[in-house]
Amino acid sequence: MTEGNSGSPTAAEISQWVSNYGITHPVLQDVTGSQTPYVAIGYPTYVVIDRNMVIQNADMWPWSDSYILGFI
Repeated sequence: MTEGNSGSPTAAEISQWVSNYGITHPVLQDVTGSQTPYVAIGYPTYVVIDRNMVIQNADMWPWSDSYILGFI
């Protein structure tokens, strides 16, 4: 994968990757680079976003039910 201007894969490259690997769940794309502080560095990446679309936690690892429930 090459990188676009933001240092991230382009939208077309991500779409091709999704197609190649048969991904069926939503894949978010930050084509403007506005969410750079929240770049996913692993897969899967879990982020808690509240009802006002504010990120409450961007590092949900290690995954555990009790840890997640603490944010809900």
